[in-house]
Amino acid sequence: MVRSCDEVIAKKSLSPLAATAGEDDVRVHSEEVYSAILDVTAPTGYMDNQVPPTRATPRESRVKHNQPITHRAILPHCPHSPTMAEPKFHPFMRLPPELRHQIWEMSIEPREVVFGRLKETNDRRRKLPFCAAPPPSLLTACAESRAHMQRFYTKAYIRPLPGAPSHGRDNVPEYCWVNFATDTVRITHRQVPHFSHLAAARKLVVETLYELASRDRFRHPGLALEQLTILDLDESRGAIWWFPWIDFMEGLYYGCDAVAFDTTVLHGDAEPLTRENWLQVDRAWRKEMLDKIFWGHPELREQAERGGDDEDAEDVEHVEWPRLVTFRRRWRHVDGCACANKKGAPANK
Repeated sequence: MVRSCDEVIAKKSLSPLAATAGEDDVRVHSEEVYSAILDVTAPTGYMDNQVPPTRATPRESRVKHNQPITHRAILPHCPHSPTMAEPKFHPFMRLPPELRHQIWEMSIEPREVVFGRLKETNDRRRKLPFCAAPPPSLLTACAESRAHMQRFYTKAYIRPLPGAPSHGRDNVPEYCWVNFATDTVRITHRQVPHFSHLAAARKLVVETLYELASRDRFRHPGLALEQLTILDLDESRGAIWWFPWIDFMEGLYYGCDAVAFDTTVLHGDAEPLTRENWLQVDRAWRKEMLDKIFWGHPELREQAERGGDDEDAEDVEHVEWPRLVTFRRRWRHVDGCACANKKGAPANK
């Protein structure tokens, strides 16, 4: 049988008497020991939600004789004491305001703020803008923390979608507190043009069943975006799920005016499509298709390869090859760029 820490201490304190005295003497002595402990610890040894015990009579002590003493002040070495509570720093408000503010700021934790999900069973709920993240605890701790933390958190919201009911129904919140420096915002592809603070988001996750309608929205020079993650939930394309996203990546990165943020397209357990590998994935697929189309005709395959990326169109005889395999991607130049080859991409591209 597992015994509590206080029972072990009580037994050890009474064991010398049990060897020399009778049972009645031991009981009387134990009652005095327990009463003395309770008297000493009653003023300060109990938590705020506990009532300090009074001095017990011999009969009351006899009834409480087998009840364990589990107070933290008496048994500081007992890790399983049921009355142990989280440590509190009561002099916190006596610290200088600057130090308190620094503590509040160091307590900020990154979160994922979800404004919408695509896999919702209720069609009406799917159209409603909602926020699944509760307010950060720093905004509800006290008046001082709320006043200070409002410098870091912003009220973000989704503008009403076409055909959606008003914000006030079904207890749907109109906004959600977001710290764009640390939090990740998660929205759907339909909510992208309706998100109130798209320009301020640094980490953005977009759920979609289709290719994003316009990549120009993410090429705006005023965006603070650092990481764009796209969750492709369309399972109809199979192994070439990445195909519609090649043009999206080309519009972001294949030119002298490439955007600075990173983009990752995720699709189930498949290897992600990133800004580092999208061009290699596309070229590897096209070479595989060339092997299948021009099998046994090496001269035609060589001519088709010459019509690949970054080649001068004047050097290639115009032959009607399958466009998906032989079309040429043009490196975008900007006025005043210092590219080594104006007709194509730099050598390291």
